[in-house]
Amino acid sequence: MARVYKPAPYTALMCACVHGLPSSIARKLDQWMKVCPNCAITRLVHQLELLQRMIARRGGIFKQKETHPGIHSLARKEWVTTKLEMQNTIDRLEDLLKDEEMGEDDIAMLKEVLQVWEKKSDELKEVPGVPYADKAEEEEPTEEEKEFARLLMVWLKMVLEKEMSQEELEEAATSTPSKLHRQDVPIRHQKSLLSTTLPVTPPQQGSYAKSQQPLPVTTSTSNPTLAMLSEPHQAKCTPPITPKTPTTPPSVKTQQEVATPKSSLKRPRVDTPDTPPSSMNHTCKRVRIADRVTISPEHLNVVNLSPFEPLARTKISVPHATHTVAEHRRRRGEFHRGRYYVPGVWAAKDLDSPKADTSFFRVNPRMMEAIVREDLQQAEREMGFVKKLKLVPGCWVVLWWAKYVVPKLDLEKLVEEMRQMKKKEEA
Repeated sequence: MARVYKPAPYTALMCACVHGLPSSIARKLDQWMKVCPNCAITRLVHQLELLQRMIARRGGIFKQKETHPGIHSLARKEWVTTKLEMQNTIDRLEDLLKDEEMGEDDIAMLKEVLQVWEKKSDELKEVPGVPYADKAEEEEPTEEEKEFARLLMVWLKMVLEKEMSQEELEEAATSTPSKLHRQDVPIRHQKSLLSTTLPVTPPQQGSYAKSQQPLPVTTSTSNPTLAMLSEPHQAKCTPPITPKTPTTPPSVKTQQEVATPKSSLKRPRVDTPDTPPSSMNHTCKRVRIADRVTISPEHLNVVNLSPFEPLARTKISVPHATHTVAEHRRRRGEFHRGRYYVPGVWAAKDLDSPKADTSFFRVNPRMMEAIVREDLQQAEREMGFVKKLKLVPGCWVVLWWAKYVVPKLDLEKLVEEMRQMKKKEEA
């Protein structure tokens, strides 16, 4: 089960801090810190360094868990508690830097304290025993990578212009991400289409052509470096293309819808005069419990049936016990079995047998194994008795046959008849 550690309270060193503080910052720190910020940060840094050395001395975090599980649990708890206290302290000090009531001396002192943590943060953030990759962080692209990205964008534009017809270019130039989504265009191609399409120049018609200038389509790409490299080349390689059919200027409502697309996760709220408000529209969930309880036969509820105790094989129906209403329900914290836990009652009052404690919650593991072993041995002994008892009827039949049947038989005549039957079979 995962454990959640609460952050440690802001307690200082046992000895009092002798450093002097201005009255303005001392008044703000007195509510949650007993010492000056420099002493608090130094104490936490020293504590984290001690924990790191202790873990590294035992071979790392994973080796310590295998060899010293008890010490590992305590060290992990102390590590998390100190980390939380350090992070909370840093957050509080950074909030004080933004306070307008702080003077210049206070701000200088807080910055000096934060620099102490900045110098040690890279060392203290690593956990001993965990392998780290030096090249895992993203680096700045080189000139060769930038040139390769520029050539890739040029090649992609040429392929699109060659493969797409004139009408497709016009449609792609005026399409939005929502339209591309409705046209079943994959998301990974939408950005490339929007970034490589050309601006469409509307025809010069009347006063609209004089007053309005063609608006270029904004390029959207996931990589700002690629967008920067592709902008100067876009004006050189591709001349402006005029559409075959005249277009009308888009309305203000259409521009607003394109600029601010609505989320597809939110459904529009529809309230009509006939229907009540949404808060009153939810009906209560009704639960109905039957008045009688159907109890399964006993032979279905017992494991390792005893051959000497016959169990019932018919189901019965009895009145239901008193229901547990909401006012008498247990709180969430009481669902965990404590020292005074008592198993629940049956659904019917007529069942006097107590519920079996199959969890062995308060039983010693060795005692539990002994109880299970004894039950299994008792079941084996009972099955052995049953096998021996099955021999008793056979013995009685043999004794009866020897006592009452054998004396009345003519053995010589029986042997002679058997010989004749054998000769007939051979013939």
